[in-house]
Amino acid sequence: MKIYLIRHGETKWNKESRYQGVKDVPLSEKGIEQVKRLGRYFSGLPLDIIVSSPLSRTKETADYIVNFYPKELQVFYDKRFLEISHGLWEGKVVDEVKEEFKEIYDFWKTKPYEAKMPEGEGLHDVSLRATSAFKEWVGKYKGKDIAFVTHDVVIRVIMMDIFSLPYDFFWKFKLANAGINILEYEQDYKLLSINLVCHLEEFSAEGVI
Repeated sequence: MKIYLIRHGETKWNKESRYQGVKDVPLSEKGIEQVKRLGRYFSGLPLDIIVSSPLSRTKETADYIVNFYPKELQVFYDKRFLEISHGLWEGKVVDEVKEEFKEIYDFWKTKPYEAKMPEGEGLHDVSLRATSAFKEWVGKYKGKDIAFVTHDVVIRVIMMDIFSLPYDFFWKFKLANAGINILEYEQDYKLLSINLVCHLEEFSAEGVI
């Protein structure tokens, strides 16, 4: 079976380098164009179901995959795939967070597993809900091709967990908006592609918050 871990398209807050977390921020104009291209890309691939975070930026991304797909696709919304709650960081740009929460921000960038957002979550919290949900859906639809439409931190945590990677690797790879990570699963997980962005053409593959 093929598993696709897809990051949502760009939002205005992504463009502004503003922490979103669980704030419900819709796609920007660029983000809509990105997910249209994403939808066209998936229109030629075998796909059985989509599992999405319920936030509008992921729902819109999933909707465009469905709209371009030649067959009917069912979408399931699972709040366990919500982005990490950034707590008091949400709505603030990076420079504000660096200034107001310097110690926690430094942990977040150097020892992310030890960081817990003020009035928010840590990576352990995300792992408990998102990785368990991921394995549950894969087990339920074993042998089917599944697309998970979710968020930056969620994808990173799932990848760390299923490949038993140390969290030192957490920031070692980019995850672009509307980028695709492709896994194969039989007895074990195999990584086929990370941060695939060929469908975005002229759009930047730079990762943003």
